[in-house]
Amino acid sequence: MAYFYLFTEGESLISDAFYFYIYFFIGTILSPYLLSKRKSDMILNVNYLLWLLPLFLGGQYFWFKNSENIDKFYFLFIIINLIACYVIYILSHHFAEKKQLNWLSYLGKYSLYIYILHVPIAAIFRIIFIRNNMTDTPWLVLATCWFAGLLLPIVIIRGLKKFGILWFFSLKPKL
Repeated sequence: MAYFYLFTEGESLISDAFYFYIYFFIGTILSPYLLSKRKSDMILNVNYLLWLLPLFLGGQYFWFKNSENIDKFYFLFIIINLIACYVIYILSHHFAEKKQLNWLSYLGKYSLYIYILHVPIAAIFRIIFIRNNMTDTPWLVLATCWFAGLLLPIVIIRGLKKFGILWFFSLKPKL
């Protein structure tokens, strides 16, 4: 299904959904391992960064040099993204174990909602930047999409909770 992304044109919520579907699928498969304390301690060992960091840095360099050729390097870009996610998971796990960066636990309470909502929110901001020809500063676009994709889901969920309609994100039927 994610491969269908290659056949959608332009920037849209639909093309972004197809592009990111593969990550949702992989995350669903890996979640039992990451949610198990014993397995996650083994999988997210900080010592793995010794061999992951060169792959991560090389992947980021390759990404920036070849980002215009997504059709040509689609599956390689998926691997580069997964390595980057793995590095972030290891670092987050390490900081959580050391009780550093307490704001991560606050974000952790909203992680499912952030996970669900960050792609469409970031896509909306990215589309706004692209449609208004405001892509001269890609770092500003990246920072805006990143912060909006991280913070707006928290604001939305807190608002839904305040108004008693958090059931919108529940599989349980409303009685």
